[in-house]
Amino acid sequence: MLWVKELLEKIPRFAKYRYQVEAIEQNRETNPTLCVELCKTLIEGICKTILTDRQYGIREDWKFHELVGKTANDFRFEKSPYQEGFIKLAQRLSGLAACIGEIRNQCNFASHGKDIEHPAIDLDIALFVIQSSNALLGMILHLYLRDENTGGIRISYENLPEFNDYLDEQYSSELSISTSKALYEQDYEAYKEYYLEFVQEQAV
Repeated sequence: MLWVKELLEKIPRFAKYRYQVEAIEQNRETNPTLCVELCKTLIEGICKTILTDRQYGIREDWKFHELVGKTANDFRFEKSPYQEGFIKLAQRLSGLAACIGEIRNQCNFASHGKDIEHPAIDLDIALFVIQSSNALLGMILHLYLRDENTGGIRISYENLPEFNDYLDEQYSSELSISTSKALYEQDYEAYKEYYLEFVQEQAV
């Protein structure tokens, strides 16, 4: 799951999800059933975190594929000349998630009370789920980072250590407080404006 790992490295606040990715890779051949379970858990957790960041109300009665669909469809494509195509591809992610969920539900006896004679997931199916999850989450995380870097969503203080250090250096105080942290907590919109200016300067 190289793409997902690379993207998670760019989002410090998502660090805990890297351990799930490592567990998937480590158990791929020895415990394929566990890998499928972990893939679904990983997708579910990241989607819920992203929707929460975007201040999108999450309903408890949503099915797994609905959660993924809501996450993918919430990204902005209006500036792209291929907007319609992007929207269709985002909708297809929901279908892919439904397939992953069905495989997990049909084969995972631990989650659904199946007896021990129930056929376990083989390596071929596990690889399909792992690679599909890598593509699905890779695209979602890519769009999440894209929007965060252009101010399209609520940015997270923990995800921007370089910018925070820059602010603290530029506006140092004799008081033992972090300028960046204080600004984020007391005037989020001003913090966001400074961040967007910082991104634009770095791009020059």
